[in-house]
Amino acid sequence: MIIECLITKCEIGFGWLKHYKYLQLILINMKTIKYFFRTWIKSSKNLNINSTASNLNNDIWYINEKGKKIIQVKYNVAYPFKGGLAKVEQNGKYGFINKKGKEVVPLMYSHVEDFCESLSKVMLNRKYGYINKEGKVIIPIKYDDAYSFSEGLAMVMIEDKFGYINKGGQEVIPTVYDDARSFKDGLAEVMINGKNFYINNEGKEVYVGDGLIGFFQEGLAPIRIDRKCGYINKQGEVAIQMKYDDADLFYEGIAAVRQNKLWGYINKEGTELTSMKYTWAESFSDGIAAVRLNDKWGFINNEGQEVIPPIFDHISSFREGFASVELNGKYGIINKDGIKLTPFKYDYAEWFNDGYALVKLSNHYGLINRKGKEFISSKYDVLDMYSEGLTIACFKKQL
Repeated sequence: MIIECLITKCEIGFGWLKHYKYLQLILINMKTIKYFFRTWIKSSKNLNINSTASNLNNDIWYINEKGKKIIQVKYNVAYPFKGGLAKVEQNGKYGFINKKGKEVVPLMYSHVEDFCESLSKVMLNRKYGYINKEGKVIIPIKYDDAYSFSEGLAMVMIEDKFGYINKGGQEVIPTVYDDARSFKDGLAEVMINGKNFYINNEGKEVYVGDGLIGFFQEGLAPIRIDRKCGYINKQGEVAIQMKYDDADLFYEGIAAVRQNKLWGYINKEGTELTSMKYTWAESFSDGIAAVRLNDKWGFINNEGQEVIPPIFDHISSFREGFASVELNGKYGIINKDGIKLTPFKYDYAEWFNDGYALVKLSNHYGLINRKGKEFISSKYDVLDMYSEGLTIACFKKQL
């Protein structure tokens, strides 16, 4: 199950690899991708997820945080609940179930995606359209390609040309572009005849120029000119000068930048919050960011101060006020002050989601709440991520 979730995320996140512009973007900014695969491989190794990729011969249930069986999984593949529904697959056909286990969207589609802005993209007979949570087709299944809604618009493709539709299915920006991306921060990057530029949600060009290496976020976008990176604003004006070797997106008003193979952080005024001394620098989350120094990980705050020293072998980002960290081969969970919520005793620990973190201890799997209370059992071969009050558990076969 976890494998299926990760593969789906990869397909969604990297679907634009087939387009040259975005292949170029990947080659320029590999930092995020390296982190994705580092996290994926680490979690795959520790959670032994291959054993639960299919339910053909396993006893699998959705259970609550106390281990009570709620919904038996009768499908080949099941996914965590999102927005009250969970995606399921049987014999290559996808649909959705609710928290009572009822199929609210029949398993008839070759592909479905989680609901985004109340609609799910579905594929039937190699064409794409959109359904609501009752399974009703809202936008006809007629597109050669389609993407999830973002900021009220969805990117669609007809005969190798991209455009945008609204939730009523109206084509508000015509399908004339050779390539395109979803809207973010009020703008979308598009391409015609090899020329890349940004448009607003009315289809008006707002920036035309070379060197774009990322989308707008928090009002700024990274740009590369003459092998140096900086940032432009939505008017196309240079907001931060081109002096860095690499530049990430802004998160919480701060971006990671690289000079001479080392990373540091700047704010939106271009002021450097740290020196360029880190071998890796993650994006800010919950007011804190993970950094690597001399092959060890620690955390800094949004003033550039190291609040948790770089002593850990592996880390996760902070979520819900806590992070999973590894020290000397064992995992534990810490808060933003570096105080241990749990001892370093676990073979693996995930980040928090909806109040619980997944842990593994001596081939036993369970959950930990934000007070550090454990719910660990030897009954499970593996658990999936806790989401919306339920997690997927593969029970060990009784001898």
